[in-house]
Amino acid sequence: MNTFSTIAAYYDVLTNSTKRLEREGPLLLDCLNLFESKKVIDIACGTGLHSHFLAAHGARVTAVDVSPEMLEYAKKHRKHEHIQFVCSDMKMLPLGMWDMAICLGNSLSVLQDPTDLRKVFLGVGERLNPNGVFITQTLNYVATAALKPRHRVEQLVFEGAPLVAVKSLVPVRGQTLVSMQFFVNRGGDWQQTADWGLLRNWGRDDILDAAVFAGLQVEQVLGSFDQNPYDAETSTDIVCLFRKKAKT
Repeated sequence: MNTFSTIAAYYDVLTNSTKRLEREGPLLLDCLNLFESKKVIDIACGTGLHSHFLAAHGARVTAVDVSPEMLEYAKKHRKHEHIQFVCSDMKMLPLGMWDMAICLGNSLSVLQDPTDLRKVFLGVGERLNPNGVFITQTLNYVATAALKPRHRVEQLVFEGAPLVAVKSLVPVRGQTLVSMQFFVNRGGDWQQTADWGLLRNWGRDDILDAAVFAGLQVEQVLGSFDQNPYDAETSTDIVCLFRKKAKT
């Protein structure tokens, strides 16, 4: 499983953090505010964007990622007194009980085996408090636009140096090759840093089946954080809300 560790310092470049939180934040806060204790686990937290956002809104967050480099970046740039950073695989979550779990940024797609996908959901189901909520976000790989190779190029200034970032997504037989290249000009010399990974093209039914297997109740399936209904052909994302049933 590739964790994109070698590009931790540049990972945020391809994300407009402000606009992303403006888009994703309202739904996250709606769910967070359902709970008084606001205990959250951020699975595959990456650079800590969502962990810091939720902590700033009163949550006590356990931020989990398998990459030490990502966590070091998060600790340096998104430190908060109510965030505990834990280096762990998403299939082996740390001990604890939470009101809300999130796994965003298409992170579930790094899992290649259905058994591993179920392990994640089982782990979440075991660690959610009764009526707890689990939010997942994956790319919608069956959308018309996702059936062809996609490339994105960004040019900006990073730490005072010109930076060109190139991200490519190429679908191949039920999987997607993703590569990220960063070209930085320091003192007139261009330097390159790159990483790549193989993503599993999980579909809506794959995600829902794993949740039901783990005993989680399907609350909503959305096509974006704007809370538009999911449409297989046009939605860019699959955003799912699950709930742990309270025992009766």
